[in-house]
Amino acid sequence: MSALSEYVSSLSVDKGMSLRQLADLVGISVEAARRLTKGHGGTSDATLERVAARLPGADLMKLRKLAGLSIERPFEVPREFDQLTPGERRVVIAVGRQILASSGRLDPPADQENTDDSQGVTHV
Repeated sequence: MSALSEYVSSLSVDKGMSLRQLADLVGISVEAARRLTKGHGGTSDATLERVAARLPGADLMKLRKLAGLSIERPFEVPREFDQLTPGERRVVIAVGRQILASSGRLDPPADQENTDDSQGVTHV
């Protein structure tokens, strides 16, 4: 078991939460929740962000550090991107997702309820 999986387990499974409950709370598949709590396989930054946003007591910087990811300041979209049309924003998002998917760093949402189809944005 990795330090990351021990940390996530201490905030969830060790407090009586099932893998299904963790998966539903965070918005990931049960298999992704299993990998996260057992230390099997990699965990994407997007998953860690969802864990930090939805799991009480979880700290994003600690999650990122334990996962061996950079703990630099999160990526921010330049302010002038606010001028992009909805269609242009979808293109930018699609390009970013393709880059992440091609390198195996993109976890798809567990269900479609987490996706706003008008913008193609997954909410955390």
